[in-house]
Amino acid sequence: DPSVSGEQLAHIQHSLAVTLRKLGRLEEAELLARKVWETRKALFPPEHYNAIYLGVTAGNLGIILARQQRFADAETFLLEGHDLCERSLWSDSARQKWGGEIEGFLIELYDTWDVAEPGCGYAEKAAQLRLKTQQNNQFAPDSGLVPAEAVEP
Repeated sequence: DPSVSGEQLAHIQHSLAVTLRKLGRLEEAELLARKVWETRKALFPPEHYNAIYLGVTAGNLGIILARQQRFADAETFLLEGHDLCERSLWSDSARQKWGGEIEGFLIELYDTWDVAEPGCGYAEKAAQLRLKTQQNNQFAPDSGLVPAEAVEP
């Protein structure tokens, strides 16, 4: 539909990828999340005001990969998503919320990774992030990484 912009389409596709992830349809979710990742990389360079959307997309892709036990790839995307959210030009509360969401998923990743590969330092990474999250009074992962601003009226 020519009346739908690339940005609007990316928002819709991101929401669908989150839904597919929550339904456990991880392969489909990954394909769509990667498409959104590429679209948003073209739309929002890291210094762009809306680069937080790129961070949220990276976070969702990281979650999908973690659920597939592709831990190293998941960590890469979650860390990049966290960095993009933290460097965002959005308000402090928005940056803290989305950065905190991703921190929660990083903790989940490190806990799961530690069970799969004990003694490799993942429990320590999770403990460090838990301490940081508690100190910053960040949010627990529960929203599916879809900013309210991402939903078009």
